Amino acid sequence: MPILRLNPSSIGLNNGVIFSPLSIRSFLAVTSISSLAKIASKTSVLLGLLAISFSAAAEQRIEHLYEARIPITSRDADTQQQAMQLGLASVLNKLSGYSATAEFQELSDSLTNAPNLVSEFGLQSIELPSEDQLTTRTSDALYMRFVSSQVDQIIRQFEIPVWPASRAEILVLVLAELGGAPHFLTQENQPAIFAYLTRAAFDRGFTVQFFNQNQLDTSLISAESAWSLDEVALRASLATYSADQIAVLRLRPTLGERDDEGPLVSMFGQRAERYFGDLSVVAQEVSFRADIAGENLIQALGQGLNSYLDELSLKTAFVASAVADTRVMLEIQDIPDFESFRRVRSYIQELEQIESFKILRLSMERVVVQLEFQSGLELLHSSLINSGMLTAMNSGEISGLSEVEQIRYRYRSAPNSR
Repeated sequence: MPILRLNPSSIGLNNGVIFSPLSIRSFLAVTSISSLAKIASKTSVLLGLLAISFSAAAEQRIEHLYEARIPITSRDADTQQQAMQLGLASVLNKLSGYSATAEFQELSDSLTNAPNLVSEFGLQSIELPSEDQLTTRTSDALYMRFVSSQVDQIIRQFEIPVWPASRAEILVLVLAELGGAPHFLTQENQPAIFAYLTRAAFDRGFTVQFFNQNQLDTSLISAESAWSLDEVALRASLATYSADQIAVLRLRPTLGERDDEGPLVSMFGQRAERYFGDLSVVAQEVSFRADIAGENLIQALGQGLNSYLDELSLKTAFVASAVADTRVMLEIQDIPDFESFRRVRSYIQELEQIESFKILRLSMERVVVQLEFQSGLELLHSSLINSGMLTAMNSGEISGLSEVEQIRYRYRSAPNSR
């Protein structure tokens, strides 16, 4: 049975007119597009996403890692330059596998210099979700390709993690509970979701597969099995397909109390303001789970997909460095401020056995670093505990997705700090 496979690098390339960087100031007129307006009826959304890994990997090499497509709203040179800055930010996020890489302040100068790194650019058409979050609209976007060697230089200079180009191929199943029973949604009846997923696949760098209605009708997978996140049934029913991951997105509408209509009223036949579910990533067992929420359907879907891909990329992400005897991924939670982080970082870097200290993730909630060291893991544990700043957490993996040894600690405030 054929399956619709979208490698976003091949979408729309023939529709664009390619220009050299020298012509950036003389860019021809561009039809403006309206930015997505906020939904008048604010919607609370919780989504469910289950990802199942097959034992036989079907990873695809992503060929568009140095390319970006950014919707544009004006024909003037300043807008074009801003689009190229956003394009470079998108490429850095895509290469690293982390949705917040480009937000680091140290990269601001590199982003400002983005137009000088572009080797070619032009106009393309893309499909975007409409304001109703049901239909789509065709829009113009600025396509650009960056000089790979110069982008790689930024990667090395700032020690940005790299997610290897061979990545998981993901089959996405979308369901909604209608009339008390689950039903599959497709590109035919919910094009906005699939337009977003297609664009996200290009922006984040993965290959996505969808079923059309005919394929769903003839497949062995039932809506009930997918809705219940039945791992055994999903594996058995879909084992013949080449996908490395199965992602199940579940939507559950409930009757809204407000008089105005929610964005999915035409789909569900009732006012719908709240959607409930969960986010789960499953390998041999549930290894990542989180509830996610957003102002509207597409935004919440984006948050959930980014969270999943941020964790998935940690499976193989690395920072190029000298070879050491042992590599480990260290997660530290509850660091209260940047000064505390600096103290922890300085202590670890000064340990005799440490060869390299590379940041993989940095947020208000946690920091994840790659350590390379020349001693046993127990000696490293002892050194971290002896710092007086860290407390070991329960053993276990950070996300369950990584092939590298992982250890977890919590920052311990000094006795007189409060």
